[in-house]
Amino acid sequence: MIIIQPLNKKIGQGFFPFGSLFLIVTLVLVFVTVQLNDNKYRNEAIQYYFQNGLDKIEFPLYIKFMRKYMRDDYYYNQLENLENGKLTGIDIYWMQRTDPFFQKCLENDQCLSPSTLTYLNWQDKRREYLHILDKISFNKYGFKPAAPSVDSLFTNLFVSADLYQFVINILFLIAIAGLIEEKIGLIGLFFSYFVCGLSMTSVYCLLMPFSLVPVSGVNGAIAGLVGMMVVFSRFKEITFIYFNFKEVKTKTLNSLTVLFFWLATQGLLVYLTAFDMNQFVSENVACLVGILLAFIVQKVQRNKQNQLTEIITKPTDLQTRLADAVKEISLMNYNEAKKILYSLLDEYPTNKEIYFQLFNIVKSNPASEEYHDIAQKIFLIKEASRSTVTMINLVFKNYVRRAQPTIRFDVDTFISLLQRFRKAGFYEDAEKILKVLIKHNTGDMLSEVLAREQLLLARCYLLKKDKLHGDRLLEWLVETFPNTESAKQARSFVNVKNSGTYY
Repeated sequence: MIIIQPLNKKIGQGFFPFGSLFLIVTLVLVFVTVQLNDNKYRNEAIQYYFQNGLDKIEFPLYIKFMRKYMRDDYYYNQLENLENGKLTGIDIYWMQRTDPFFQKCLENDQCLSPSTLTYLNWQDKRREYLHILDKISFNKYGFKPAAPSVDSLFTNLFVSADLYQFVINILFLIAIAGLIEEKIGLIGLFFSYFVCGLSMTSVYCLLMPFSLVPVSGVNGAIAGLVGMMVVFSRFKEITFIYFNFKEVKTKTLNSLTVLFFWLATQGLLVYLTAFDMNQFVSENVACLVGILLAFIVQKVQRNKQNQLTEIITKPTDLQTRLADAVKEISLMNYNEAKKILYSLLDEYPTNKEIYFQLFNIVKSNPASEEYHDIAQKIFLIKEASRSTVTMINLVFKNYVRRAQPTIRFDVDTFISLLQRFRKAGFYEDAEKILKVLIKHNTGDMLSEVLAREQLLLARCYLLKKDKLHGDRLLEWLVETFPNTESAKQARSFVNVKNSGTYY
């Protein structure tokens, strides 16, 4: 088993090539269930043709047909090869079998007169011969330029001409499809497969518009994917993963080497099979189409990335207007700055930066209603990032020190600040809030909450090796909330003497 490692994601680690697997399984199932006996029927048809003397009837007719149209260079050259003994019986068989004009001549009874005894003998044998040919699935599902159909335009993308082409196509599909799918996704893989396959079929129709030889679009589809693989790997090295029946290993090759190897296998098919030069040229055009598609995909992806980068780096309207407000503050144009900031609040009512900039303005008048209102809204900001809690802590210090006539007290807000300051490491400010809350304690439920917070704060001091503050908070807890569960835990801590560890 050989497969090319995808460029960015490893198979099984956030990526699995479902589209590649679907194509591979589909091609294998089609060949095994539909095409497996094609070669058998093909040989049976040839054997029947010669054993029943169809060659003795049709070959002379074909030679006569070629002489009639020998002004055509093709027929002239073939007659010359025939007279020089360069053509065998099987060569003549395939020539006349794939000649659409001669086959049409036979079908329309123009090459052999229906009034002759030879015609009656020939007609019965030819009918049986054509019946055997109809069993060859590739003749049915491959695309014939001289007898096109919508069905075969689609089905030719999943049938292979013979076993050799099937094996080569499957091996290359297994090797490269995962890389393509990882780059452009499942839909992109299917789209590229169909476009490249139909490109080969179209070019073959242009080169051989009257051909009765069916063509397989699978060759073109794989050719296009090979071209895309070269572009996506940037004409550089790719890593193959293979299993040598002992362990999984890797091998690095230049992607152009893979392309040349593919070209060599296709040239070998031309030499060994019925795969002709016209089909070879057609699939090379499909390879170029794949290369073009890959460049287009890369261009689109690059443009999207550039647009995303531009969106990320380009200042937003919020950032621009905030910068204008900060500039006005630096110039002491506070009224103008407040206009900008309050207009931003209408659009972004939860933006913390706006509140922080407003506080920079209103803190010069700590007795104003605006000062108290902005401070309270900042305390209600829920974001738990270190930078945000630090800014809230700075606002809190200013508020506690300068608020006139006194701070506005809200139990829930202060409990939230206590917890956030403790978690962020602002223990002294957390302790100040704790004292205020204990002073205004109004019930047993709040006592449990405050006792718990006092215990946690004491633990924080002890973890910092600040035994003095820790022990003082524990003793205070036992005195203030003696009947709480936290007080019971505090007593056990107080009883531990210089152990170095409190829990």
